[in-house]
Amino acid sequence: MSDVVGIGSLLYFCGAKIAKIPEPCGLWPHSANSFSMTQPRSVIYNVVLFVLCAASFYVNYKACYPGFMSYDSLIQYGEVVSNEYTTWHPPVMAWVWHQLYRFWPGPQAMLALQLSFLWGSCYLFAISFRNFLWGILLVAFFAWAPFIHNFAGWLVKDSQMALAWLLACAIMFKGATSSDRKIGWVAATIAALLIVYGTWLRYNAVVALPPLCILWALLAFRGRTRGVKIAAAVGLLLVTVFGQGFFNNVLLHARKDNTDFQIYFHDLAGVYVRTGKDFFPPLVSKNPKFDTAFIKSHYSAINVTKVLWNDEGKVVVDPNAEVRDALRKSWLRMVVKDPVDYLALRWDIYLHFLGLRKGEPSQYFFVWIVNNDYGFALKESFLLNKYVDRLWNKENAIYFQVWFWILLNALLFPLVLLIRNRLMRLVFLCFAACGFLYTAPQFMLANTVRDFRYIYWACFACIISLLVLIADRWLMRSQKLR
Repeated sequence: MSDVVGIGSLLYFCGAKIAKIPEPCGLWPHSANSFSMTQPRSVIYNVVLFVLCAASFYVNYKACYPGFMSYDSLIQYGEVVSNEYTTWHPPVMAWVWHQLYRFWPGPQAMLALQLSFLWGSCYLFAISFRNFLWGILLVAFFAWAPFIHNFAGWLVKDSQMALAWLLACAIMFKGATSSDRKIGWVAATIAALLIVYGTWLRYNAVVALPPLCILWALLAFRGRTRGVKIAAAVGLLLVTVFGQGFFNNVLLHARKDNTDFQIYFHDLAGVYVRTGKDFFPPLVSKNPKFDTAFIKSHYSAINVTKVLWNDEGKVVVDPNAEVRDALRKSWLRMVVKDPVDYLALRWDIYLHFLGLRKGEPSQYFFVWIVNNDYGFALKESFLLNKYVDRLWNKENAIYFQVWFWILLNALLFPLVLLIRNRLMRLVFLCFAACGFLYTAPQFMLANTVRDFRYIYWACFACIISLLVLIADRWLMRSQKLR
């Protein structure tokens, strides 16, 4: 309990610095093109919302304690304990976890950090509206939404990436709706670090990075020349993209152990099963464990593991550097020589990913700790049971359908025409574009399981975009009616 109180005190201090609590506020503009503050904000208002968010954090923490852990989570925890890293999972996450582990051994420290991202974001969004009713409704929404809590307690890169970016976006949203419509240097620094950290957690996050860099530069350097803003955006982009290799290779000496070979192997297997055309490199096909008959009988459009491991549980390819290079070259040869069959395969896989083709059940939530040698286990409790009950048997709910969020994300773009304020229009477009770009690479990458976590960030991007629309339209209309 004392640990949670300490974390809460630290979060309030940081939140106060970002939110600038003493300043006057009120998102009640005089006109459609002005976001000037006209109503004073009392400290009581912020304290009440902070208490609500802190209480929600505590309940969430107790319900998920010590943190839901899959095999991926346990592999990373092994790196945390040994302080030796590989690139199979993001080294930066294991390194941050290791720093927490030094003071607070176990997974619970990472759970506290992850949930602080969630409820810190909720607090910043709530106070940005400067309206008590809207603040309460927003906290209630964050507490209820199953599509937020389905992965919030899972200690895995996808969850932490989405929640780190969520907090960065909440900081920028707060700045965009403030009186001066910008973020101070403290908030800008924290937001930049969160953007960098989140990007380093997911390899496809870099595709969605440019809109966040643009928005960050617009708000952090508001009032500066266009050249300065462009330089800042490009600078953050370059530091994020090229800094990851330096951090992993030079600072952490992480062993390279990439998973890209799975995409190549799965696509080669898919084309073989669909057309009978064999593009497998000899280095792979000559492996005694490799069997084309096994691939034909076990191939799944959305589960590469079924053809990568044989019936004896052995990997059919040795993913060393030479094999990965051979698979990559064979994959490129297949794409160039037979693009029609390749695109037809990817389209079929993408339809499975969207949930528009019948296939394996979707993994839309995770609330377990798998068997492990560390002694980590969930203890049955009232909060845990309620937490699980809210998610159980909801696979057919529309808000757990991958296609729904991708469609919603696409439908957001025309809504920009409803936004009157120029800055808020740019903010809206940046958030919507970020979510759309994040899911776009799945057409090329989807190959493991129908896993909702691959669009987890897109859910948040849609939610934030809708909050921008509400801030610009509904609250302004309310002001006119006052």
